[in-house]
Amino acid sequence: MREPAVLVLVLTVGVLLGIALAVGAVRWAARRRLAGASHRALPDPGAQGAAERAAVQALVRPLQDTLARVSDQLARAEVERAAAQAELREQVRSTLRDLQSLEEHASFLSSKIQFLLDATLGLVNLEQNNIIKLFSVMAVVFMPPTLIASVYGMNFKFMPELDWHLGYPMAMGMMVVAAIAPYLFFRWKKWL
Repeated sequence: MREPAVLVLVLTVGVLLGIALAVGAVRWAARRRLAGASHRALPDPGAQGAAERAAVQALVRPLQDTLARVSDQLARAEVERAAAQAELREQVRSTLRDLQSLEEHASFLSSKIQFLLDATLGLVNLEQNNIIKLFSVMAVVFMPPTLIASVYGMNFKFMPELDWHLGYPMAMGMMVVAAIAPYLFFRWKKWL
C-alpha cells in the first residue's frame, strides 16, 4: 500500500524539480537578453563611451538584480504553491481513503453485531423451547394421576372400590402407572 504513495511522492518531486529547472533557464535567458540589449543599446564609442556605459550599467545593474530577485521569488512561490497543492491533494486523498476504510469497518461491525444479536436471540428461543417442552411433559405426566385422584375424591354414595380393602392401593398404583407411562413413552420417542 506504500508503493503508490512513494510513486506519487517521487513524481511530485520530479515535477517540482522540472519546474525549478525551467524557471532557472528562463531567468538565465532573461539575464543574457538584458546583457545583450544593454551592449546593443550602448555601443563602445571609446573612453567617453566607456564612462557613459559604466554609468548606465550602474543604473541598470540594480534593475537586473531586482529583476533576478523577483524572478527567484516568483519561481520559489510557484514551486511552493505546487508543492502545497500536491501535499494538500495527497492529504485529501489520504483522508478519503481513511474515511472509506472507516465506513467499511463500521459496516463490518454492524453486520457482526447483527449476527451476534440473531445468534443470542436464537439461543434464547432454544432455551425457552426446552423450558416449555419440560412444562408440557410435566403437565402430561401429572394429568392422568390428577384425573384418577379427582374421580376418587368425589362424594358419591355408591363407589364399590371404596369398600374394597385393596381399593386404595389399586388407585395409587393406577396413578403411578399413569404417571410413568407417558414419561417412558416420551423417552422412547426421544422427546426428552
